[in-house]
Amino acid sequence: MDHSSLDHTNSMTVGYVPGDSEVFEPASDELAVLSSFERFAFRVTHRMNLGRWKRFWTWCQSVFGAGWIHISTYNLMQVYGLENVEAIDHERPVVLVANHRSFFDMYVVSTTLFRRTKWRKQLFFPVRGRFYYQSVAGMFVNLIMGWWSMYPPFFVTGKNPVPEKRVFDKYSLRRLAQLCREGAGNVIGFHPEGTRNKNDDPYSYLRPQPGLGKLIKEANP
Repeated sequence: MDHSSLDHTNSMTVGYVPGDSEVFEPASDELAVLSSFERFAFRVTHRMNLGRWKRFWTWCQSVFGAGWIHISTYNLMQVYGLENVEAIDHERPVVLVANHRSFFDMYVVSTTLFRRTKWRKQLFFPVRGRFYYQSVAGMFVNLIMGWWSMYPPFFVTGKNPVPEKRVFDKYSLRRLAQLCREGAGNVIGFHPEGTRNKNDDPYSYLRPQPGLGKLIKEANP
């Protein structure tokens, strides 16, 4: 994430959704900077990441999503270090940080967690708002690949940022910090490199982008 997209704001709107703890909702001025389609895409995806809807999509992700990814990759992977994940406190959220070599990186990692660990979990992958929240095709990819877990969106990130949407990004940071602070089994996935590393050396890394440390500070775990 671009550091500028994670500026802190002290304003906060709290909404209540039946069946959930208090959930931070965007203020009207934060939603106002989005286009009508972006607001629609956000509202749908936001609702799909709450309560019974989130539990339903997590079940789909753990059965169907993890199933086909496992079939596609099981003979290509070597898995080690899961004992470290099992040893953490599963009553608190987990920040999952991974390098980024392909579009499927986080899916493969999440599939391993779903199939090889037993504790309750639900996944959230913050993404660039462009594409996933700006087109029907983006929403469709979020559904069939992420089961709506590509959430919340950030617009002032990476190449071609949209600075006029910085106000909404402040809301996304508050919401993301809440997910990192509250909710047993919340797994928040990050690629700090910010984009796919296309170097020939698979053990090379791109320079990490700022933002993760800011989030941890905001979450105040």
